[in-house]
Amino acid sequence: MTSKSKKYATIALLFAVAFGLGFADFRGAYHWASGNPSSGEARGVFSRSVIVERKTRRELFAQFSPTSEFVMIGDSITARGHWNEFLPQFSLANRGIDGDTTQDVLGRMDGIVSVRPRVAFVMLGINDLSYGVGVDQVFSNYSQIVETLISNGTTPIIQSTVACSIAMCGGRNDDVGALNLKLQRYADERGVMFINLNERLATVEEGLRQDLTDDGLHLNGAGYARWIDLIEPVLNDLVATNR
Repeated sequence: MTSKSKKYATIALLFAVAFGLGFADFRGAYHWASGNPSSGEARGVFSRSVIVERKTRRELFAQFSPTSEFVMIGDSITARGHWNEFLPQFSLANRGIDGDTTQDVLGRMDGIVSVRPRVAFVMLGINDLSYGVGVDQVFSNYSQIVETLISNGTTPIIQSTVACSIAMCGGRNDDVGALNLKLQRYADERGVMFINLNERLATVEEGLRQDLTDDGLHLNGAGYARWIDLIEPVLNDLVATNR
């Protein structure tokens, strides 16, 4: 077995265990929403356990700030990634929280910049859109996150908002596409790197590919392996240029 095959096997095993313990039971924790609240908590769509978990993670991020060269910022899709196991050769902090919107992240930037990251990988937006927040508002919040990172000396890398499956979201992916177009144009204007995750994770026909998800929204082990394929070369280049 090659080293790459071993890595993917490890990722698959980690997620098999996580799903077996019930950590990825999306449908039991959330209810797909409509309307226009600022967050899932305001909408009342989270289960009690998710509310407690979100509060705990925010408190942990505020309390503990180990210096990390890189930070992953996002919602549950980021939060459920075992980044230090996936990429043990890098100093990575996971600052993802289940259910977070762009507005939620704006409200906890102190707990992100406190780890003094050199580079931040941002991936957000699907929760906002699922709650009915307009694309323009999501983009405005997202750009404020990026500008906050820049003002604190952190280089942001914008990753496309990952599409969800057509079966789950229907036309919601039209909004995902519109948001990603705005993000890519903004990245070009600001001289910020943009990584198109959907290039490897989604198709026009399916949205998020069926073989890369178990619930239509979150990634399984194979999905995270494809994400890593896209960002590991970037991380290697960033480390090399900093020597």
